[in-house]
Amino acid sequence: MAMTIDGDHHDRRIEAILTDPKGYFERARRRAETKVRREMEQERDVKPAPRTS
Repeated sequence: MAMTIDGDHHDRRIEAILTDPKGYFERARRRAETKVRREMEQERDVKPAPRTS
């Protein structure tokens, strides 16, 4: 069954995957790692107040 995807962004992404799948997923992995690293740094910078019992 054929599937349609709305939006130009999705078309470019699919074309990029079909053209160079290894490169596309390598870049996606690096982007995800960078995003996680940035989020971890932000969490480290925003330290919660110490808990008192």
